[in-house]
Amino acid sequence: MSQVSYKEYLESCRQRYLSRNRLGRSAMIDDFIDVFCWDCKHASQALNGKVTPGNKARKRGSKSTHGEAE
Repeated sequence: MSQVSYKEYLESCRQRYLSRNRLGRSAMIDDFIDVFCWDCKHASQALNGKVTPGNKARKRGSKSTHGEAE
């Protein structure tokens, strides 16, 4: 699956997920886990909009103490 189609599929699932009731959401999470092979917690966070794919992820670890010239 390409990155563009991945984002489109995630957005369409996110819109459908927010409009469903509890039973519909759990069924949708099960289908989403089968497609993306994610765990349940990550899938539910992605469908709620708390996880974003791509370049919005923040870098981890300590900040560098040296500049580019060093």
